[in-house]
Amino acid sequence: MKRKKLKIILSFVAIIPLLLFSYQGQTNGNGTTEQHATNELDGKNISNEEKVNKVNVIQANAENTNKVSLTHSELIDITNEFMDILVQDVDQDYKVKAIDTKAELINKFKKITTAEVAEEYVSFYYREKADGLYIIPTETPPWFVETEPYHKDIIAENKVKITQENKSDLYGDYTIEIELTYDESWKITNIYHHNTNNDTIETNQVV
Repeated sequence: MKRKKLKIILSFVAIIPLLLFSYQGQTNGNGTTEQHATNELDGKNISNEEKVNKVNVIQANAENTNKVSLTHSELIDITNEFMDILVQDVDQDYKVKAIDTKAELINKFKKITTAEVAEEYVSFYYREKADGLYIIPTETPPWFVETEPYHKDIIAENKVKITQENKSDLYGDYTIEIELTYDESWKITNIYHHNTNNDTIETNQVV
């Protein structure tokens, strides 16, 4: 009888570490990406080297997801380049020197904005004739001023809206809103201008 009781006690003692290990694994739900990835790979018939490689891939994917953020320097580069492309070099007759058609000019915008946004601005500021492309003599649109403060709203996982209030001699008080969307790179996907009367004038119009 004593031997039977001893066997039962020893069996119970042997089970305790297993129960504690199982409980620790179930309750540790706040680990790092690496810990979660390692836990998911445990028990699978793969080598330690393969596990390390797979964990590194999971970590890299998580980091890349978190890196989609529009920086101040990126915003400055995009808005400056937009205006540099819009205002082409012309001769004394306002004929564009380096580009002959609207399609060519729109194509130059493709790295920083959509074709729809570029087309609206090009159509407003340029006329295409038989002998080439001509800029219409007028003022440039009210635009983003890099030295002035602005507000950035995250409106989607890959989309932000920049809002800035400015004042100029020509337009008076105005607000510009620039929407940018990330798809492999940041691009302008919408532009709005608001004049002092709070009238919203979309992409292709100036105040």
